[in-house]
Amino acid sequence: MYISKLSVKNYRNFGEEKFTIPLKPFTAIIGENNIGKSNLIDCIGLVLSQDITMFKKRFLDIDDINSKTKENFKKSIVRVIDEETIDDSEMKFPEVKVELILDELDDDQLAVVGDWFYEKTFTKAKLTYWFKPRAGFKRQEWIERQVANLRELLSEGKVKKEELYNHVEFPIDQYEYVIFGGNNPTNKCDPYFLKMLKLEVLDALRDAKKELVVTTGNINYYIVF
Repeated sequence: MYISKLSVKNYRNFGEEKFTIPLKPFTAIIGENNIGKSNLIDCIGLVLSQDITMFKKRFLDIDDINSKTKENFKKSIVRVIDEETIDDSEMKFPEVKVELILDELDDDQLAVVGDWFYEKTFTKAKLTYWFKPRAGFKRQEWIERQVANLRELLSEGKVKKEELYNHVEFPIDQYEYVIFGGNNPTNKCDPYFLKMLKLEVLDALRDAKKELVVTTGNINYYIVF
């Protein structure tokens, strides 16, 4: 089994337009510093990692959501302060999505992913991590509170209108995540079966000379590939 395709949307440096990359059984990810290589690997961890620290990381922090997407969302709130009525259906709350396509599964793996197939050949499975506003979130009330606060700031002359978006809060505490299989968001993946698809994510190697050194007494050994 291997991941044949990875798609990411709104996670850290990956923006509103879905980023998709095809993968092979062995794929080298090469790029400059701060270009998003580690973020790409972290995306896979959001879906498959069973590391105890990852369970907490799946509840994303506000900084995990793409900054440009958040800015555009806040500006959309500012644009309605002059309107008499506010329609929450027109407000697009940012969502984070990571999709993995699992390919070339053996018989044992096929038994595990039986509920996660997404096409008629029943040979490939799809897993999706979806971070979104929770079902009980009262969007209309939240928007109205934000607009009322912005109107007050504007009337008091404390903030210029073009800077108002900086004072819009982000409802990160009203978000939740789900990991589902196939094309059905209600088909939640049982953690028991996810554990069977073992994944180990290693930290990025920043300084090969320092991090690959092994010290024994007064002698230094370097691991060479």
